[in-house]
Amino acid sequence: VWLDRIWDAGIPFVELFVAKQHLDYCNKAQIVQLGHWFRDAELRVNSLHSPLYRDDVNGRSGPQSVISITEREKAKRIAAVDDIKRTLEIAEYVPTRYLIQHLGVTEEEFSEYSVDAAFSALEELTLFAQQRGVEILLENTPNGLASAERLLTFFELTHMELGVCLDLGHAHINEGIETAYRTL
Repeated sequence: VWLDRIWDAGIPFVELFVAKQHLDYCNKAQIVQLGHWFRDAELRVNSLHSPLYRDDVNGRSGPQSVISITEREKAKRIAAVDDIKRTLEIAEYVPTRYLIQHLGVTEEEFSEYSVDAAFSALEELTLFAQQRGVEILLENTPNGLASAERLLTFFELTHMELGVCLDLGHAHINEGIETAYRTL
C-alpha cells in the first residue's frame, strides 16, 4: 500500500532500508514477494540501505546485533559481511542500482585498524555487488571514520574507487551540510 502511495505521489524511485522490522533480508519469501510486486510496478528501487543490526529492535537486543564492517574480531566482521551479502542478494529479485553502506558505527573513532578492516570487507563486498549489477556507495555518518573529510582520507589510504551517498542529516550533525557537500 505504501509503495503504491509513493508512486501515486509522483516519486519514481525509493530506497529500501534493510532492517528486519522493515524488510527482512533473511526472509526469502518476503524478498520474492517484493520482487514480484516491483516486477509489475512502475516504481523502481534506486538503492538498498545496508542493515545496521541483525535484530528487529534497532540493536536493543545487545551488542551482538550490530553489523559493522569495521569490527575488530575477524569472525564478527565475516558475519557482518555475510549479512550484507544477503542484502545484496535482494538485487537478484528487486533490481537496484546502489547499496548504501555505513563505514563504522555511530561515534566510532578513527583508527588504522578500522580502515584496514573496512577495506578488506569492502573489497569482498564490491565484487559480490558488481556480480549483481550494484554499486556500493559509502554514506557519511556521525563518527570518526566517515565524516566527509574522513571519507576522502579513507579513499586516499585504500585507493578504492567507491561513490558517496551524502546524508544531509548526518552532515548537519557533523561538519555542516555546505562543508560536507563541498568536501565530497
